[in-house]
Amino acid sequence: MRRLLPLCLLLLAPSLFAQQQLRFATSIDVGDRLTSDNLADVRFHIENISGEDATDVRLDLFLGNESAAAAYKTSDPATSCFPGNIGQPRVGCTIPLLAAHASRDVTITTRYPGPGHYGLRFFAPPLQISRTATFYREYPVTTTADGGPGSFRQAILDTNAQCLADIPCRIDFEITDPVPADGWFTIAPASPLPRILASEIAIDGDRQTAISGDTNPRGPEIFLDGRGVAVADGLFIQGAKATVRGLAIGGFPGNGLLVIKSQMLIEHNDIGTDPTGSVPVPNGLRGIMGDGYGAEIRDNVLSHNRRSGIFLWHNANIHDNRIESNGASGIFLGGESAFDNSIVAGNVIANNHEFGVAAPRHNVVEVRANSISNNRLGGIDVGLDGRTLDIRDSFIGPVIAPHIDSAHFDAASGDTIIEGPIPFAFSPRTIYLYANTTLDPDGFAEGQHFLGTPQLANGRFTLRVHEDLRGQFIDGNTVVTHQDELTARATSEFGAPVRVE
Repeated sequence: MRRLLPLCLLLLAPSLFAQQQLRFATSIDVGDRLTSDNLADVRFHIENISGEDATDVRLDLFLGNESAAAAYKTSDPATSCFPGNIGQPRVGCTIPLLAAHASRDVTITTRYPGPGHYGLRFFAPPLQISRTATFYREYPVTTTADGGPGSFRQAILDTNAQCLADIPCRIDFEITDPVPADGWFTIAPASPLPRILASEIAIDGDRQTAISGDTNPRGPEIFLDGRGVAVADGLFIQGAKATVRGLAIGGFPGNGLLVIKSQMLIEHNDIGTDPTGSVPVPNGLRGIMGDGYGAEIRDNVLSHNRRSGIFLWHNANIHDNRIESNGASGIFLGGESAFDNSIVAGNVIANNHEFGVAAPRHNVVEVRANSISNNRLGGIDVGLDGRTLDIRDSFIGPVIAPHIDSAHFDAASGDTIIEGPIPFAFSPRTIYLYANTTLDPDGFAEGQHFLGTPQLANGRFTLRVHEDLRGQFIDGNTVVTHQDELTARATSEFGAPVRVE
């Protein structure tokens, strides 16, 4: 399973005994679990990435309101630290010598009042970085039973009753039974699961990996199998903030995941398949259906659902997913206001029964650098009206697909050279170019293999790709960016393809 990287920022800080500016890399690393005594280790890291030694490096480490430093340790015995309080608990440290390219750690065992959000700061005068530490109230799932103590159903009921205040809660899967031969645990509800109403909730299937090991390298270790339910969505979330991580969700008559009025983070899930990500277990409607306040959807498999893989009405960042073989569009984005800006990037979107990506005529979607192919009605459709190469948006203005007038292989350099006139627009635009091995039945292509963004100069765009693409079909889409009080972006559809000669 994947791990998030710690927050990191480059700082410029002056040495007390040198006039030159020294560059430091700093980070704050902290887990999201408190011990039974409400303790957590917070690690502050600093590295001298310049070629000069730094002396007498002063650090101020802030631990969050109502916290207390219980103990601290340093990676260098010469580093001295002392506790203090200037508005909030802090520890001050001095590093006598931080040699060029050397690093030091200060780890502070900190006592917190309990679950909640705490602001951490790392101050290396005159600059600082900060991050929020979130500690959850935990609700473990310890059985695959459909009800009773330790069940997923009971955990939902408990969080609904106990997590309506501003306390982050988390349902963790921590089943200690022997792992079935398939490599995952299956929870098969016999009736609809309760709606999830906690104000801030995380449902964490990835936790099972820490308990039983990575017994299913192909995907999640937890499978919510809805084939025994007559009428139900897999998970119905109606809280202010929600995370769903590390689950396979398939076989439900409704949507795999229905989220209303929530901020969403949806990651590491297989929705519409079994936990291998390859065997279809379709949900009867959409993989993800959302009408919330924003979403990040990343690193999921969304396949074989009866309708769209993703169907959202508001802004979303959809990236690095595999979205294929769904019964309608791969992605449908319905938002039309500047607040509904969405990004679709780095996904594989293929073999869907309708469009790869669909959006209304007044779209606020940035589609870039995906692999889009073999969708029955085309790769991108703006307006749900078939191929439209010149979109006239009432707010952004013209959004015109790129016209490629030359695509040829230059044997002397080994480059394929792609050129054309820059599409007209009232605002800045970016062109994304793709290679395709086949054409759709109507003679157009999609965006199978992303090549890059061309240089724009003297009214023309040019992209050189150090690859022999002869016989492949080149096309592209344009994203226009309008900057006003809010930034709005709109995508074109794919332009007419040109065969590389």
